[in-house]
Amino acid sequence: MEETISQFDIGTTNATILIEDCNGNTIICTTLAYIEDCDAPQLTCPDNFNLTADENCEASITWDPIDVYDNSGDILTVECDFDNGTLVTTGDYNIACRVQDSTGNNGTCEFNVVVTDSTGPVLTCPSVVEGCNDDGRANATVIWNFENPTDNCCDDINAVSSNQNGSTFDIGTTVVTIEAADCNNNLQICEFNVIVNDCEDPVITCPDSVELVAGPQCTAVYTWSDLNVEDNDPDSIEVECDYTSGEAFDVGTTSVGCTAVDSAGNQDNCTFTVYVSNCSYPTVECPDDVELE
Repeated sequence: MEETISQFDIGTTNATILIEDCNGNTIICTTLAYIEDCDAPQLTCPDNFNLTADENCEASITWDPIDVYDNSGDILTVECDFDNGTLVTTGDYNIACRVQDSTGNNGTCEFNVVVTDSTGPVLTCPSVVEGCNDDGRANATVIWNFENPTDNCCDDINAVSSNQNGSTFDIGTTVVTIEAADCNNNLQICEFNVIVNDCEDPVITCPDSVELVAGPQCTAVYTWSDLNVEDNDPDSIEVECDYTSGEAFDVGTTSVGCTAVDSAGNQDNCTFTVYVSNCSYPTVECPDDVELE
C-alpha cells in the first residue's frame, strides 16, 4: 500500500482516503483533517531611544511602524501601551507592544524611551545697579528688583546669589553672580554689576589767618599743623596747598589756598591769610674816623 502525504492549510479540511489492495479491490472513506496554528506572530520593536523635553516639559514618543510577521499571512494590528505620537513628560517609559493572530496566538516586544530635561531655568538678572554711598560711609546698602526664576519642568527653583539682596557694598564695582538650578540639576547663571559711587565731598578746615613779624631777611617762616579733613573715605584723601608748611613768606599779605580731593574726584577748598609786617630796624650812623696823637 502506497502512502500519500498531502499538505493542508490551517483549519479543518475534508480528506478523502482511497485504499486499494493487491487485487485491485478498493475502499473509500472520508475524514476531517484539523491543522492548528501554534506559531505566535513575530514583532520587531524599535531600539531603545532618548528624547529631550521641550519648553513645555513634554516630548512626543514617535516610532516607525512595527514589523509584524505571521504564518497566516494576515495583516495584523499592533497595539502598544502608548499610541504612536503620545505626548509625555520627563521619565523612563517601558513600552510593551502586542499582536494576536486569528487563532489567539500572541506576540509581544518591548522597547524603552527615556525623556530628559536639559533646559536650564529662565533666569534674568537686573541691569547695572548704580547709586551713591550712604551718608558718611564708604559703602551703601543696595536693593535690586529680582524676578524669581521659572522652569519648563520644575516648580521650585533654588537660586543662590554671591551677594545677598539688601546687603552692603563698598564704593566701587562689585560683580554679583546668581545661579539657579532646577529639580533636574540644570544650571543657569547670570551676572550684573553693582556700582557704588562716592558722591560725598570731603570737608577741609584751614588754620586761622596769622600775623607775623618779618625777620632780618624781611621774611617770616610759618609752620602749620596738618589740616583737618573729614570724609566718608578718609584713606583716599589727598591735600595740596599753594604754599608748603614751614615756608618763608615775604612781607605783605599772602592768601594760602588748600584743596582736599578724594579718590572719586570730590573736593573741598579753604583759604587762610599769612600777613608779614614790614622790616623796621634802627639806623646807626658812625662818626668819621678820628686820628689821635
